[in-house]
Amino acid sequence: MFYYFGSKARIAKNYPAPIYPLLIEPFAGSAGYACRYPDRQVILYEKDPRVAALWETLRKLTPDEIKAIPTPVVGTKTSDLLTMLRGASEHSLTDQYMTVTARMVSRWPHLLQRIASLSPQIAHWQIFNEDYQKAPDVEATWFVDPPYQKLTRGYAYRNLDYGILAQWCRSRRGQVIVCEQAGADWLPFKPLKNIITTNGSRKTEVIWEKNTDE
Repeated sequence: MFYYFGSKARIAKNYPAPIYPLLIEPFAGSAGYACRYPDRQVILYEKDPRVAALWETLRKLTPDEIKAIPTPVVGTKTSDLLTMLRGASEHSLTDQYMTVTARMVSRWPHLLQRIASLSPQIAHWQIFNEDYQKAPDVEATWFVDPPYQKLTRGYAYRNLDYGILAQWCRSRRGQVIVCEQAGADWLPFKPLKNIITTNGSRKTEVIWEKNTDE
């Protein structure tokens, strides 16, 4: 939907497709996985109030209203989260203000066009500004993409007990897909895909999954 540090938009196609009509992302971010399947009944949980508010705003705007969002001015300071996230920086979620750069406004019309094209498809989604543990214990496809265990930057809310999170993931009913990066040890992860990050470094995405129907 929008740019986000650690987004799964580019590699969402590499994860198993959802097999349940209900799709829940308990660490929503930009919901790169759910955006690939917008017709599903989608519930997002996002602890960061700014990100949750951005979702609610974009979900309620018409395509024409989205396309009319003004282009940020290079060199000015902004607290607008949509603009800050366009910087694709680990500071986007932790800083209160950023100076608008040429990179942040590059392809701005393309970004708005993409959001506008998706907004009518997600009007039925539900977004909650809550911790992941508030999600209902229901049968669904669970796409769990938490702050990575070995990554200490980039998230405004990352104080996680990974032992508790592991138990929570194992207890979900339905299809459970958990994302992490190589080196994480709170679940028995398996390699998924080697990727090149925005700063040019190479990382290995790993996955843990289960299906209670199997």
